[in-house]
Parts: sequence; structure tokens; C-alpha cells
Amino acid sequence: MVYRGSTRGRGQLVMNGRKVGEFRYEVRGYQQGESKEFTGTLWGDPLTLQRGFEARELALVLKTGIQVQIVMARMSLGAGTGSIHVNADVVDLE
Repeated sequence: MVYRGSTRGRGQLVMNGRKVGEFRYEVRGYQQGESKEFTGTLWGDPLTLQRGFEARELALVLKTGIQVQIVMARMSLGAGTGSIHVNADVVDLE
């Protein structure tokens, strides 16, 4: 896989259609042939992250205003971080 870049900022976490708080994020993009993969990290309130891990619908509104669907892959409640997979093409990678 080839690293395509990353984007960072503050965005709104959306659970089941409702904004639940602001989180710092970093999303990294990779590509192999036609296949693209976007993963990243969220930083914020540990209890909200835990609820996000259990939510049926989870999204992140990026600093550009674009909303992308995400899936929580792992979380560290002590550190207030969560690893995510992004189910969209993130075009504003730096």
C-alpha cells in the first residue's frame, strides 16, 4: 500500500444521527491499485468514545464540513483515543 497523505482537525462526532461532541481527529489514506483505505484516530471524551463504539451509526463531520461514515476499531478509554476506519474517500489529504 502506498501512503496518500493525511488530514487533521477538529470535527463533530455524530451518533445515530445526533451530534454528540467535538473531537480531534487524524485520517490517513493508503492506496494499492484501485483499492483505497482510510484509517485514523479520534481524541476526546472517553465516555462518548465508548458510546460511539456501541452505536449502530457513527459519522464524523470533518473540518471541511463533509460528513463521513466511520467504524470504531479500537479504543483506549484511559487515553481518550479511538482508532477508526473511514467508509468514504477523503479527498482533502495533505
